[in-house]
Amino acid sequence: MEKSKIYEIVVRIVESESGRDQIDVSHTFYELDIESLTFAEILMSIEDELQLELALEEEFALSSSATVADLIGAVVQKSAAFGVK
Repeated sequence: MEKSKIYEIVVRIVESESGRDQIDVSHTFYELDIESLTFAEILMSIEDELQLELALEEEFALSSSATVADLIGAVVQKSAAFGVK
């Protein structure tokens, strides 16, 4: 899947789950007031849409500086590793 399509999916899901109309991908999840339960819901929504198991909870849960762009990069990497079309 193209990086631009993954970008669109992740941004749309983060906006929806955070209740924000527009986000900047440079924002951290902390800045967006996204707590661990909401983050888990974001990951599940991404997994459902892409039909992919991300297993990123631990990687991101430990970092208060993780940004939406970091998540997009991780999803791109995982999707490429699993050959998601």
